Amino acid sequence: MYSYFLSSDLLERVKGADLLLADGTFICGAILAEYFSIPRVDVAMWSFCDPMFSYLYNIPNPVSYVPQMDTGFSSKMTFLQRTLNTILGLIIIPLSQIMIKLSAPAFDTNKIGHGKTLQEIIGQAQLVLVPTDFALEWARPVLPSECISA
Repeated sequence: MYSYFLSSDLLERVKGADLLLADGTFICGAILAEYFSIPRVDVAMWSFCDPMFSYLYNIPNPVSYVPQMDTGFSSKMTFLQRTLNTILGLIIIPLSQIMIKLSAPAFDTNKIGHGKTLQEIIGQAQLVLVPTDFALEWARPVLPSECISA
């Protein structure tokens, strides 16, 4: 990831860009867009059910009625299932924070990110394209910066 910042040819090409189209799976695009202060569009290769996706892009993920990924729960959960779903939801957020910190341990947010955290930088996408069928997902709010493209 850090080799991008060592390539002066790449940095010169990105510097003149009006928009950066990035893969939402990798943080390189988010860091480059923040470094050059240009708008970014992310293409997310996962669905709304992924709690990491919800956490990174600040998408509401109400654990009280939306089953967590891979639990096998339906929308009609029992009290015990809702309790387990809430506990899983509360565990996933700290794990997501740890994963973000481990993905770029040497990243200096004061130099490139102007003092912002990696989660703030990733969540600043101007538009997020999500290749999923909204009819097959659980009901949840859709933010203005999301575009469902399937």
